[in-house]
Amino acid sequence: MGHLRILLLVLTITILSTGCSAMAGTTSSDEPEPVTESGPSRFTITMTPEKIDIPAGIPAGLVALTVDNIDSEWHSAIFRKLNQDVSLEDFEAAFQQDPRSTLPMTTFIGGPDVPGKTTMPGYYPLEAGTYIVVDNWTEPWRFASFEVEGQTAQEMQPPRTDVQVMMNEYTIEMPDSFPKGRRLWQFTNQGEFPHNVAIIRLSEDQSLDDIAVWLNEEPGPEPFEYFTMWNIVSPGITSWGEIELQPGEYLAVDFMPDFGSEDGLNIDQGMVSAFTVTP
Repeated sequence: MGHLRILLLVLTITILSTGCSAMAGTTSSDEPEPVTESGPSRFTITMTPEKIDIPAGIPAGLVALTVDNIDSEWHSAIFRKLNQDVSLEDFEAAFQQDPRSTLPMTTFIGGPDVPGKTTMPGYYPLEAGTYIVVDNWTEPWRFASFEVEGQTAQEMQPPRTDVQVMMNEYTIEMPDSFPKGRRLWQFTNQGEFPHNVAIIRLSEDQSLDDIAVWLNEEPGPEPFEYFTMWNIVSPGITSWGEIELQPGEYLAVDFMPDFGSEDGLNIDQGMVSAFTVTP
């Protein structure tokens, strides 16, 4: 993972870095994927080097969205819903002028960082409206938009969850251990501020203090191995993603700034949870 990416994520509190030009994508598939007779509607969002390909016809409700990264490089799918008083034109204009100004224009639904040649299924509670998918691994950064139509069911039945992650100020609550393999993780923001969860493993002879120093000063290679991130989730939002991990010791870390103080990071306040993936 590049130094600049995490540093910008932490210090600018944005999905897009200052000064990056916008590269907007569009929904290009004319036909929606088939809907199963029971359970959430299922769709695939494809990441290519050229574009973010989003199928048409995504309905309101709990929707299964698989991010298929067919590129060899990392990409992200960060789901954001435009506020009711914000048009797509408003967002795009603000994005072009200063990406930081778009932060209060949306609600963050989460979404994964996806390694090359990898698929990551997830479940997202989508109400009717306009959505943005941001990919902050490309240069320049890019986004695509899609419309969600229809009425949301009064009660959306959540999928069966293997790993439940609760984020608050300033804790990450989750199981201490669970078996290896592809597991469905639930990410719920119970706090007052936005949160995210990065899955990392400390490099040899490195500590959390080394991460804090690196985040503030960037004095060389990152002191950890990076596996993925469930990107920003706004307060009161729950979303789900499938993550596959091999046996070992890991850390779940919130890299967001501490909104409750004038400076500092959530990791400084103890938003770290150690866990073990068993054979």
